[in-house]
Amino acid sequence: MDYFGILLTIAVVQFLGAASPGPNFMIVTSYAINGSRRLALLASCGILLATLTWALLAATSVGVVMLRMPYVYQALQLAGALYLIWFGGKLLIGALRENSAVKQGANKQPHSGMLALRAGYTTSMTNPKSLAYYTSIFAVVMPKDSPDWLLAAAVSTAILVSAAWWASVAIFLTVPPIRSYYERAQRGINAVMGGLLVCLGLRLALTR
Repeated sequence: MDYFGILLTIAVVQFLGAASPGPNFMIVTSYAINGSRRLALLASCGILLATLTWALLAATSVGVVMLRMPYVYQALQLAGALYLIWFGGKLLIGALRENSAVKQGANKQPHSGMLALRAGYTTSMTNPKSLAYYTSIFAVVMPKDSPDWLLAAAVSTAILVSAAWWASVAIFLTVPPIRSYYERAQRGINAVMGGLLVCLGLRLALTR
Protein backbone atom coordinates (compact mmCIF):
# COMPACT_ATOMS: atom_id res chain seq x y z
CA MET A 1 0.00 0.00 0.00
CA ASP A 2 1.34 3.43 -0.97
CA TYR A 3 1.12 5.19 2.40
CA PHE A 4 3.24 8.12 1.25
CA GLY A 5 0.93 8.69 -1.73
CA ILE A 6 -2.11 8.68 0.55
CA LEU A 7 -0.60 11.29 2.87
CA LEU A 8 0.62 13.39 -0.05
CA THR A 9 -2.87 13.40 -1.55
CA ILE A 10 -4.37 14.51 1.76
CA ALA A 11 -1.73 17.25 2.03
CA VAL A 12 -2.45 18.61 -1.46
CA VAL A 13 -6.22 18.51 -1.04
CA GLN A 14 -5.97 20.10 2.40
CA PHE A 15 -3.80 22.91 1.08
CA LEU A 16 -6.18 23.65 -1.78
CA GLY A 17 -9.11 23.62 0.62
CA ALA A 18 -7.43 25.92 3.13
CA ALA A 19 -6.15 28.33 0.46
CA SER A 20 -9.54 28.75 -1.24
CA PRO A 21 -11.23 32.07 -0.36
CA GLY A 22 -13.95 31.78 2.23
CA PRO A 23 -15.13 32.80 5.71
CA ASN A 24 -11.97 31.47 7.41
CA PHE A 25 -9.74 33.64 5.25
CA MET A 26 -11.90 36.70 5.89
CA ILE A 27 -11.82 36.15 9.66
CA VAL A 28 -8.02 35.88 9.80
CA THR A 29 -7.59 38.83 7.44
CA SER A 30 -9.96 41.04 9.42
CA TYR A 31 -8.02 40.44 12.64
CA ALA A 32 -4.69 40.95 10.89
CA ILE A 33 -5.57 44.38 9.53
CA ASN A 34 -7.60 45.56 12.52
CA GLY A 35 -5.64 44.13 15.42
CA SER A 36 -2.21 42.56 15.45
CA ARG A 37 -0.22 39.52 14.42
CA ARG A 38 -1.09 37.98 17.79
CA LEU A 39 -4.83 38.24 17.11
CA ALA A 40 -4.49 36.90 13.58
CA LEU A 41 -2.46 33.93 14.84
CA LEU A 42 -5.00 33.27 17.61
CA ALA A 43 -7.80 33.28 15.05
CA SER A 44 -5.69 30.85 13.00
CA CYS A 45 -5.29 28.64 16.08
CA GLY A 46 -9.07 28.58 16.42
CA ILE A 47 -9.36 27.38 12.83
CA LEU A 48 -6.74 24.71 13.50
CA LEU A 49 -8.66 23.45 16.53
CA ALA A 50 -11.73 23.17 14.34
CA THR A 51 -9.67 21.40 11.67
CA LEU A 52 -8.49 18.92 14.30
CA THR A 53 -12.07 18.36 15.46
CA TRP A 54 -13.45 17.75 11.97
CA ALA A 55 -10.50 15.59 10.92
CA LEU A 56 -10.86 13.38 14.00
CA LEU A 57 -14.61 13.03 13.44
CA ALA A 58 -14.05 12.12 9.80
CA ALA A 59 -11.19 9.72 10.53
CA THR A 60 -13.30 7.83 13.08
CA SER A 61 -16.29 7.67 10.68
CA VAL A 62 -18.39 9.83 12.99
CA GLY A 63 -18.65 12.34 10.16
CA VAL A 64 -20.40 9.77 7.96
CA VAL A 65 -22.98 9.17 10.69
CA MET A 66 -23.52 12.92 11.11
CA LEU A 67 -24.01 13.40 7.38
CA ARG A 68 -26.84 10.87 7.55
CA MET A 69 -28.61 12.97 10.18
CA PRO A 70 -30.14 15.89 8.22
CA TYR A 71 -31.14 17.85 11.30
CA VAL A 72 -27.49 17.95 12.49
CA TYR A 73 -26.35 19.28 9.13
CA GLN A 74 -29.15 21.86 9.06
CA ALA A 75 -28.43 22.98 12.61
CA LEU A 76 -24.77 23.53 11.72
CA GLN A 77 -25.77 25.41 8.59
CA LEU A 78 -28.13 27.73 10.48
CA ALA A 79 -25.60 28.35 13.27
CA GLY A 80 -22.91 29.12 10.72
CA ALA A 81 -25.19 31.47 8.80
CA LEU A 82 -26.16 33.42 11.92
CA TYR A 83 -22.55 33.71 13.06
CA LEU A 84 -21.35 34.97 9.67
CA ILE A 85 -24.15 37.54 9.55
CA TRP A 86 -23.30 38.71 13.09
CA PHE A 87 -19.55 38.97 12.45
CA GLY A 88 -20.01 40.57 9.03
CA GLY A 89 -22.54 43.04 10.43
CA LYS A 90 -20.07 43.99 13.15
CA LEU A 91 -17.38 44.77 10.56
CA LEU A 92 -19.84 46.60 8.34
CA ILE A 93 -21.18 48.80 11.13
CA GLY A 94 -17.65 49.61 12.27
CA ALA A 95 -16.68 50.62 8.74
CA LEU A 96 -19.66 52.95 8.43
CA ARG A 97 -18.87 54.82 11.64
CA GLU A 98 -16.78 57.93 11.88
CA ASN A 99 -12.98 57.45 11.84
CA SER A 100 -12.67 58.25 15.52
CA ALA A 101 -15.17 55.59 16.51
CA VAL A 102 -13.41 53.00 14.37
CA LYS A 103 -10.05 53.85 15.91
CA GLN A 104 -11.45 53.55 19.43
CA GLY A 105 -12.83 50.12 18.62
CA ALA A 106 -9.52 49.07 17.07
CA ASN A 107 -7.63 50.14 20.18
CA LYS A 108 -9.76 47.87 22.32
CA GLN A 109 -9.57 44.88 20.00
CA PRO A 110 -5.98 43.71 20.73
CA HIS A 111 -7.05 42.80 24.27
CA SER A 112 -9.64 40.33 22.95
CA GLY A 113 -7.39 37.36 22.26
CA MET A 114 -9.99 34.84 23.41
CA LEU A 115 -12.56 36.41 21.08
CA ALA A 116 -10.17 35.99 18.14
CA LEU A 117 -9.57 32.33 19.06
CA ARG A 118 -13.30 31.74 19.42
CA ALA A 119 -14.05 33.53 16.14
CA GLY A 120 -11.69 31.26 14.22
CA TYR A 121 -13.03 28.11 15.86
CA THR A 122 -16.70 29.03 15.58
CA THR A 123 -16.44 30.14 11.95
CA SER A 124 -14.83 26.89 10.89
CA MET A 125 -16.89 24.57 13.11
CA THR A 126 -20.24 26.02 12.05
CA ASN A 127 -19.48 25.69 8.36
CA PRO A 128 -21.44 22.60 7.26
CA LYS A 129 -19.18 22.29 4.22
CA SER A 130 -16.36 21.32 6.61
CA LEU A 131 -18.28 18.20 7.63
CA ALA A 132 -18.77 17.07 4.03
CA TYR A 133 -15.23 18.15 3.07
CA TYR A 134 -13.32 16.18 5.69
CA THR A 135 -15.64 13.20 5.54
CA SER A 136 -15.17 13.06 1.75
CA ILE A 137 -11.38 13.27 2.03
CA PHE A 138 -11.11 10.38 4.46
CA ALA A 139 -13.82 8.32 2.77
CA VAL A 140 -12.23 8.61 -0.69
CA VAL A 141 -8.51 8.70 0.08
CA MET A 142 -8.18 6.48 3.13
CA PRO A 143 -8.38 2.72 2.46
CA LYS A 144 -10.75 0.54 4.43
CA ASP A 145 -9.38 -0.94 7.64
CA SER A 146 -6.58 1.63 7.75
CA PRO A 147 -4.12 1.08 10.61
CA ASP A 148 -4.39 3.49 13.53
CA TRP A 149 -1.01 5.04 12.81
CA LEU A 150 -2.11 5.94 9.28
CA LEU A 151 -5.25 7.64 10.59
CA ALA A 152 -3.14 9.57 13.08
CA ALA A 153 -0.67 10.52 10.33
CA ALA A 154 -3.51 11.67 8.07
CA VAL A 155 -5.00 13.89 10.77
CA SER A 156 -1.54 15.25 11.61
CA THR A 157 -0.90 15.99 7.94
CA ALA A 158 -4.13 17.96 7.65
CA ILE A 159 -3.25 19.96 10.78
CA LEU A 160 0.34 20.71 9.72
CA VAL A 161 -0.67 21.86 6.23
CA SER A 162 -3.39 24.10 7.67
CA ALA A 163 -1.01 25.47 10.31
CA ALA A 164 1.59 26.38 7.69
CA TRP A 165 -0.99 28.13 5.52
CA TRP A 166 -2.76 30.15 8.22
CA ALA A 167 0.47 31.14 9.93
CA SER A 168 1.77 32.38 6.58
CA VAL A 169 -1.39 34.42 5.98
CA ALA A 170 -1.31 35.95 9.48
CA ILE A 171 2.38 36.83 9.26
CA PHE A 172 2.24 38.11 5.67
CA LEU A 173 -0.66 40.47 6.33
CA THR A 174 1.06 41.96 9.38
CA VAL A 175 4.38 42.75 7.65
CA PRO A 176 4.78 46.56 8.19
CA PRO A 177 4.61 47.71 4.51
CA ILE A 178 1.63 45.47 3.77
CA ARG A 179 -0.04 46.33 7.07
CA SER A 180 0.49 50.03 6.34
CA TYR A 181 -1.27 49.67 2.98
CA TYR A 182 -4.19 47.84 4.55
CA GLU A 183 -4.49 50.43 7.32
CA ARG A 184 -4.91 53.19 4.74
CA ALA A 185 -7.72 51.23 3.12
CA GLN A 186 -9.05 49.81 6.40
CA ARG A 187 -12.57 51.21 6.28
CA GLY A 188 -13.13 50.14 2.69
CA ILE A 189 -11.74 46.66 3.30
CA ASN A 190 -13.87 46.23 6.43
CA ALA A 191 -16.95 47.34 4.51
CA VAL A 192 -16.27 44.87 1.68
CA MET A 193 -15.45 41.98 4.03
CA GLY A 194 -18.42 42.73 6.25
CA GLY A 195 -20.75 42.85 3.27
CA LEU A 196 -19.37 39.60 1.84
CA LEU A 197 -19.70 37.80 5.17
CA VAL A 198 -23.30 38.98 5.58
CA CYS A 199 -24.07 37.84 2.02
CA LEU A 200 -22.45 34.46 2.66
CA GLY A 201 -24.48 34.09 5.84
CA LEU A 202 -27.73 35.02 4.13
CA ARG A 203 -27.02 32.66 1.25
CA LEU A 204 -26.22 29.86 3.68
CA ALA A 205 -29.43 30.51 5.63
CA LEU A 206 -31.64 30.72 2.55
CA THR A 207 -30.31 27.51 0.96
CA ARG A 208 -31.11 25.30 3.96
